[in-house]
Amino acid sequence: MTSSIQVAAATKQAKSEATRVKIDAGSGPGRIDFYTSPRTAIDAAVTATLIASITLTDPCGTVDSTGLHLTSITPGQVVSAGLIAWGRVVDSDGHPVFSGTALQIDDPLVSTAAFKLDKVDVLLGSFISLVQADLAEGG
Repeated sequence: MTSSIQVAAATKQAKSEATRVKIDAGSGPGRIDFYTSPRTAIDAAVTATLIASITLTDPCGTVDSTGLHLTSITPGQVVSAGLIAWGRVVDSDGHPVFSGTALQIDDPLVSTAAFKLDKVDVLLGSFISLVQADLAEGG
């Protein structure tokens, strides 16, 4: 079923900018925490295993007419071996902002993922890199 709601481009861009400001709230940069399945509801305590965290730049990225584009400088070190299934973006105080699925950049379904990583099946002590993370506002 197609939504009957249409959102103006300027409104979508304002929503993306508000999300960027929320991630950048606090005394330092936000981050993306990556977990195994199952994915936890955004306002619930995470029950999945933390695999790795990637610190975002500060500011966390850029906003344009297509959405929010997150950036990071350094890879994240894997603290638990496993298969990354999803990620949660948090501000510098650890408050959740949004979450989404994570896929490896060469996965045929990668266009459906919020987080595109260089690898998702990882070993303890290895590193993961954020290839792309975009939040496009719908409507």
